[in-house]
Amino acid sequence: MDHISSGFSEKQRDGLKKVASPSDIPFACPQNFNLRSTCYAAIAFNDIPSQTDDRPINYTIRADGGLMSIDVEKHTSDYEQVLFPLQWAIDKVRNFHVN
Repeated sequence: MDHISSGFSEKQRDGLKKVASPSDIPFACPQNFNLRSTCYAAIAFNDIPSQTDDRPINYTIRADGGLMSIDVEKHTSDYEQVLFPLQWAIDKVRNFHVN
């Protein structure tokens, strides 16, 4: 996480939460009745290989159940604005380590 968050501002770093296990994520990011939480998204790292190992990072991105906005014309859906950039950032870090 230090490498992923290396370019973060202090405010952004303060927004990060670390939990002991993936089962703790719902308690760290409780959803309201609209299925929204104050969390941007959550990443559960299932397996992070060493830098010399060419296996991919095994992770799961978790997000609020209320992320349902879809806009196919302007590409401003919840997935395009929240989940895809997060997935890109994680994959970019892995490519940085492998290359």
